[in-house]
Amino acid sequence: MVVGKNRYRAAMQAIEELSPDVVVLDDGFQHFQLARDLDIVLLDSSQPLGNGFLLPAGPLREPVSSLAFADALVFTRADSMGGMEPEAGKMYDCFGEKPVFRTLHMPVVREWVRAGSRQEQACDPGEKIPSIGGRKVFLFSGIARNMEFAKSIVRLGAKPVGFLFFRDHHGYSRKDIVAISRKALAAKADIIATSMKDYVKIAGRFEFDLDLAVIDVKMVFDKEQAQVFEQFVVAGIADRSHGPNV
Repeated sequence: MVVGKNRYRAAMQAIEELSPDVVVLDDGFQHFQLARDLDIVLLDSSQPLGNGFLLPAGPLREPVSSLAFADALVFTRADSMGGMEPEAGKMYDCFGEKPVFRTLHMPVVREWVRAGSRQEQACDPGEKIPSIGGRKVFLFSGIARNMEFAKSIVRLGAKPVGFLFFRDHHGYSRKDIVAISRKALAAKADIIATSMKDYVKIAGRFEFDLDLAVIDVKMVFDKEQAQVFEQFVVAGIADRSHGPNV
């Protein structure tokens, strides 16, 4: 993974240092300066078009008509698609006969950090990551959809007893960590839970008074669509042989 403000330089660094066959560009559909071989647009099924307005009045970065330039659509959180048929119609009108895929978001416990530890390792070597099912959990997060994170805790069978939500992209301080631990103990939680996006900001820096469960999300196609999607991607980049695909 290469991170950089200049997408072209970051991609060239990846090519020169890592010799990849394919370069995957995150959040690049509107990055006109960089030519791509395949554009796959992900839309959240729970609110695919937001309020229908462009930034700053709404969440859209381009008009819906720009979907005509995409090669495929992927509706994430497909279990939330109920009631979105009018919006889907608008998108399909722009999109034509191109492939449309659907995925589900499946929460998983990715890491487990023992109380009083700053170690990034989940547990002792060879030890299975514990389940949070049936446990009383205090959760914290600073992401765009904090309530969706809370719902994922419930889907894992845990019992939320309190939470502390921050704004998206929050940078954590020791004061924040102390407040989280105190609130968790006051709520008589068994463990603390946070998202993987939040964990990467605190890993190795802070310790908690309770065990910390790190929750990640897997995007899952159904079996048939997974095969079709893989074939679509392979076919979409197969015609380039003179260098890495983007």
